[in-house]
Amino acid sequence: MTLKDFVALLNKNYEELVAKGKEDYHFFLKNAYEYAHYNEVVDYFENLDEEDWKNDWEELVGEREGNVLTAIWNTWLNYNHPEYYNFFCYEGLVDILKYYFEHH
Repeated sequence: MTLKDFVALLNKNYEELVAKGKEDYHFFLKNAYEYAHYNEVVDYFENLDEEDWKNDWEELVGEREGNVLTAIWNTWLNYNHPEYYNFFCYEGLVDILKYYFEHH
């Protein structure tokens, strides 16, 4: 999978999740933290350069289908001591993403 294809998949996943939230704004507000996580993952890969993708992520990510964003979120919820890993700092986000792709 190319970086462009993976970003397109993530954006499709994100749009599906946002559409779900737009159906009921209470749902969206109750899950705002989760949506912020989705946004961080999409933003990370959208801003990743091609060389870093080739060197660090391409093989690890492989071919993906389904809603990757929800899968990453659910993995993070079950991650060993998630209170120590912060999606909103660069190191924490990279650790969480690498953990997900190495184990799923």
